[in-house]
Amino acid sequence: MEAQKLPNAPDKSVLPVIGVFATCDPRIDKNSRQRAQNIVKMAADILAKNVKSVDQQPIPVVYSDVLVDGEREADVVARQFKEKGVSSIVCVPDTWAFPQLTILSLLSHFPSDTPFNMTCGNSGPRPGVVFTHAVSGAISQYGGLVHINVGNWPDTGLNPVMSEKTAHDLIDWAYAAITYQGLKGRRVVVFGHDSMGMETALANVLPIRNQFGIEITRLDMKLLADMLQKKSYDEAELKQLRNWLDETVGGEIELHNEEQEKKFNDSLAMYLIMRDLMNDLDAVGGGFMSQLEWGSDQRGLPLPVADTMESLFNSTFDQWPQSAAPLRNRSRRARLAHHAFYDPPFCWQSTAVYGFSQSVGRLGNRGSGGEIGHQTLWQHAVGKTWFCRWR
Repeated sequence: MEAQKLPNAPDKSVLPVIGVFATCDPRIDKNSRQRAQNIVKMAADILAKNVKSVDQQPIPVVYSDVLVDGEREADVVARQFKEKGVSSIVCVPDTWAFPQLTILSLLSHFPSDTPFNMTCGNSGPRPGVVFTHAVSGAISQYGGLVHINVGNWPDTGLNPVMSEKTAHDLIDWAYAAITYQGLKGRRVVVFGHDSMGMETALANVLPIRNQFGIEITRLDMKLLADMLQKKSYDEAELKQLRNWLDETVGGEIELHNEEQEKKFNDSLAMYLIMRDLMNDLDAVGGGFMSQLEWGSDQRGLPLPVADTMESLFNSTFDQWPQSAAPLRNRSRRARLAHHAFYDPPFCWQSTAVYGFSQSVGRLGNRGSGGEIGHQTLWQHAVGKTWFCRWR
């Protein structure tokens, strides 16, 4: 066999894949085994219907109706999952099984940090909940982790449907799992060094790389300053952005002289420059050291602070036709990594949008900012805040 040359086509991002299966016991009757297979499909359909990426692409969900009774079936399902690129695994046991013969044998095919969920009912003639806790203990013995979702579905019948609360908790876990897996191998771009010497701004390059698989691309702020001086941005787009802000905010932008006018426009240009740099590097987020020598040190030439840029990156409730890209002011790399998993727009969630304060309130889908006035939105946008939102 000859080595295969890969095509030089542009790289296409691959969505995380969720795999669903169930364990069983070979001594159990035929109807109970059929019920277990039906539960697998029921859970997989719920995930396939409800879990989407940040740009609303359906997350691939695969399932196997091969019930894992022992090592042989564990190998079969594991190989099926690996062939389909499964990176997060859900088990929905409805009966007792044997941990080492089933779950542990299947998980041995996957990296130790593979997100693994066990969702089960809480009763029934052969309750899977007992097996679930037994598996948890077995996995804990070798330092592994399992997320347990003890929920409810009918004790009898061939086609039980899990409760709404059980489904909600499973979907919630699925978003966390695909976020964790989807961010591996991605990067954030950080301009400048630590802000004010704060511990929260330390680079944390190695821990973030080791724990999350996220790389921090560090760029010197001189590059951004030079690109601003060279006007390395689309001047027509800058004018469009400024016109959009003027139309949206009206007279609420307080600029008292030509110097403030120039600095404000330069801050918008900084947004366009950093956006393009992040796109070039295929980055999922960024950071910016906006204190000290950049904007305040009179020994140099103070440049615009990044607050407006930060707000434009972190919000998509408005009509400006750009996608959100998380960015932290003052180079808070540790905080940026935290937002990668706990705050939007990193987290891949449903279409509801949440403002970070009660005055913003709950909005609908993108562009539905009619529930609150533009003045309120702008007052938040120009402050040292960032918008928490679910996509």
